[in-house]
Amino acid sequence: IVKPGKSNSGPDQLSRIQSGYDAQSIEDTMLDPQLYKLNCVPSELEDIFIFLCIGIAPKIMKSLEKKQLSIHVKPFMLINGDLYKLGQDEVLHQFVLEYECTRFMEEAHGGIVGGHYA
Repeated sequence: IVKPGKSNSGPDQLSRIQSGYDAQSIEDTMLDPQLYKLNCVPSELEDIFIFLCIGIAPKIMKSLEKKQLSIHVKPFMLINGDLYKLGQDEVLHQFVLEYECTRFMEEAHGGIVGGHYA
């Protein structure tokens, strides 16, 4: 998603001041929508996703659950809104959500690269 002026909000505000545009109406506290690209996270990974986004465990968790979460989250990382897991082969694997599986399988088996017939 490209948002004009979002990557250079400081210079963009200065240019709007010079052009007579009300710079106070620019909303800079809005979070980048890429942070919410994984809004359909399966329930079993919801706590991991929240922990990776904000860096703290949900407040409703007990102390033992927080420790378990911090251990369980170690192989996961969030890169540009995509969830990855470090596999046993020491390679980062993108975590494919359930609703994306069908599209990936169709592309792998019958897509432009030829699938099984290549």
